[in-house]
Amino acid sequence: MEIMVALAVVAMMSTMASQQYLNSMPKARVNTCHLTKAEIEVQVERYYRNMGRWPQTNLSDIAGLTEYFSDRPQRCPVDNSAYRLDPRTRHVVGHNH
Repeated sequence: MEIMVALAVVAMMSTMASQQYLNSMPKARVNTCHLTKAEIEVQVERYYRNMGRWPQTNLSDIAGLTEYFSDRPQRCPVDNSAYRLDPRTRHVVGHNH
């Protein structure tokens, strides 16, 4: 009987923990998107200072350069879209989750 009670308590705690984990995933994806946007903007500024010109708005010319990104700029973890730059401001556009 005591083992059944202990198992029931563990099952309830596991359910609560897994529910909390599942609820935190969307927020984690949004936070990752915001951090990635900020990193892209920093690397775009570095590219401009080093090369004397801005990268393409689709980041195609900077994406393969390991001195700016160890990996290609990721796709947005929220909606899987590519990051793009506004041609006037040189900031990442969209991704206002």
